Amino acid sequence: MRNSKRGFTLVEVLLSVVIFGIVAVTVYRVFAVALKVNQRVDQNLQMNLAVLSVIHSLEKDLNNTVRYRFASGSHSIEGSSRSLAMVVGQEGGLKVVRYSIDEGGNLFRAEISPQESLSAVDEVEGQRIAAGLKDAFFSFGYLKSDDNAMIIWQDLWETDVLPFAVRWKAQISTGAGHAYWIPFERTIVIPHGEWGSLT
Repeated sequence: MRNSKRGFTLVEVLLSVVIFGIVAVTVYRVFAVALKVNQRVDQNLQMNLAVLSVIHSLEKDLNNTVRYRFASGSHSIEGSSRSLAMVVGQEGGLKVVRYSIDEGGNLFRAEISPQESLSAVDEVEGQRIAAGLKDAFFSFGYLKSDDNAMIIWQDLWETDVLPFAVRWKAQISTGAGHAYWIPFERTIVIPHGEWGSLT
């Protein structure tokens, strides 16, 4: 008696394995692309959150800057392209707060008591609040003395007048691997500041 049950031929088995392999590779590639997109979105989100945190901190400190003259003769705010120090009014009293950018592209924030001078905060190791910066710098706004409509941005603030605005520019890395740089610029206006004179 002949068996009526028929099995798969070798060709059918090989064809089904090939089809399954093609489907598996396609699904894997779609999954890998989706994973890369998800990682990039996550990196950009983390970068944006870090930038927003720095901006919030800078705005809060600059908006709470007060006029204060130290015994040493230094004023309530000093700044250069790589650092910015100011006297800030906080809940617990006055603090000297300094933002500084090191050569490695890290932005630090440090604070000390106002019994010290602005320059003393250089010796305090601050907290790193941003990393992966390139071409980062601060600049300070003045009105040109002969034309009140023209703003001049300088890399140094040395007057005893609070600045009207501070600008922070940087290029921010999106992360390791295939990272790219995003240019960023923020101008922070100090409500009680004044446009200083260049003279």
